[in-house]
Amino acid sequence: MSYEREKNRRKKIKFNEDLIQKKLYGEDPVNQQEKNSIIDEQLLSEQLATEEAAIREEFSKLKKTISRLEEKLENTEKQKERLMRKLLQKRVISNLSNKFFDALAGRFPEKIIILLPILIIIILFFAMFNAKKPFKLPQAEETKTENIVKKERKKMTVPVSQDINVAAENEQQEGVLYTIQAAEYANAAAAQQFVQTLENQGYLVVVNTTYRNNDTDKPYFKIDVGIFKTVEEAKNFREEFKRKTGIGDAFIKEKK
Repeated sequence: MSYEREKNRRKKIKFNEDLIQKKLYGEDPVNQQEKNSIIDEQLLSEQLATEEAAIREEFSKLKKTISRLEEKLENTEKQKERLMRKLLQKRVISNLSNKFFDALAGRFPEKIIILLPILIIIILFFAMFNAKKPFKLPQAEETKTENIVKKERKKMTVPVSQDINVAAENEQQEGVLYTIQAAEYANAAAAQQFVQTLENQGYLVVVNTTYRNNDTDKPYFKIDVGIFKTVEEAKNFREEFKRKTGIGDAFIKEKK
């Protein structure tokens, strides 16, 4: 009996010690230490992940900056090459000019003093003229285009029919409008090229498609320019049109 009582007494003492320890420390100190260690590891992992993301972002920005710098460096190298080529060209031209003038002075020493000021005046005159002259396409290119169009027009046009009665060019009918027929084409591509050329020169162009012998496989295209209230206006326009384009067979007709 005394043995059982002693055993119970010891259990109570052990229980009281555990209860006091929990009140003092909350939980088992060993378990609490492990929990604190896990929490520290989690916080450290989160901090490492945040720092890694920041490093990646900085690395991405650094790569973009390096790419931009490389592109600028490449452009700078290209500009440097262009400048070197220009300088080389100027140096070659300068050397050739010096050799030319030296040779000219050697052969004509008495005339070089007179020719040099004249040459300088001519150069300055052309420089001032080109500075004041507004930019436009070279006349040679414009003339070349017009000549090509004229050749194409001669090659691709069908004979211009002038059997349309304009009610006697000197008479004017009320409510009747007039136009200038510039050409007739049997080829659609050639007609379109001719129309584009006239439109580029600022003309109002109208294309009428008709068919020979009512055969839809054989179209031809009448190209008209301008709309006029009177025959006199049309005649004046036709003369100006002929002078600018060189098209001499354009004729006046009533606009339908």
